Amino acid sequence: MFTRVPFLKKASRAVAFLSVPLLIFVAAIVCSDTSTNPDDEYAPRLTGCKDFQSGTALSLQASPDQDCVEYEFNDGVLHITHLNAGFNCCTGAELDIDFSADVITITEADGDGGACHCLCLFDYEYFILNLEESEYTIKIIEPYLPDGDAEMEFTVDFAAEKSGSFCLDRTNYPWGQNVWSGNLKSFSECGGFENFDGDNGNDTASCAIWTYNESGTLKIIHTNAVFNCCVQELLAEYNIDVAGGLITIAEDEVLENGGCDCICPYDFEHDIYNLPPGEYTIKFLEPYLNPQEDSLIFTIDLVNEQSGEFCVERLIPEAL
Repeated sequence: MFTRVPFLKKASRAVAFLSVPLLIFVAAIVCSDTSTNPDDEYAPRLTGCKDFQSGTALSLQASPDQDCVEYEFNDGVLHITHLNAGFNCCTGAELDIDFSADVITITEADGDGGACHCLCLFDYEYFILNLEESEYTIKIIEPYLPDGDAEMEFTVDFAAEKSGSFCLDRTNYPWGQNVWSGNLKSFSECGGFENFDGDNGNDTASCAIWTYNESGTLKIIHTNAVFNCCVQELLAEYNIDVAGGLITIAEDEVLENGGCDCICPYDFEHDIYNLPPGEYTIKFLEPYLNPQEDSLIFTIDLVNEQSGEFCVERLIPEAL
């Protein structure tokens, strides 16, 4: 399921023209609902951030794991719709189009609006006028193309084919079916991570220190999590309910030789992948939590915040 990011601004439009014989209609539009101008049939359009449920796509219904171009040539006018174009959620989009011989290169980029710390898929529509009926290679350079993914490039002869589409499969954020998952990236020895710039040295608090990046990865370092002194391995299970806005992290242990008669503070490094921006409540389940102590539960807003820290007061045992 794709979590929709709230729109921050209404659309604005700047139309750029290239010199004759080519006229290219492009737009720099911020995140909003589909923009149209009834007075100009060639006005550009950009959908709002797509949720793949409300039917915001302009034409071809591309799934979230597809990156597609739909084209139509009619009487010298090339109509291009780039479906599932990846941009920053809030900046809008702009283009630079270069025409050289039989190659049309379209460089897409974020607009100049205020950026959010997330990416989103849009449908972007524009026109090229006074184009000869001939064969062209069309290249689209995308700002957030994942490393190793194929570039958007195809060749079409408009003398023989007036319309069609070209699609590529993509699985990395912001494309893909948004299969979010959790991973215990690492954990410390008894006493916490060495040289960690956090609160694991605080003997009166257990903290969650988090960061979120444009790739959709939420990293949480849980400091001073209490477990047995003699563990063979520390574990974590993740219940990620994106629709409900709840992420539950259950930490556990595998004892070594039945364990020791003592407890000790550890640090956990959790990664949650492909998490769409939104508001989430993070809840830690800790087996050694004293009934008189507060649970580590807090809420984060990944649309507007990139990092943060939340602590609860605890009586943390000394490292043995």
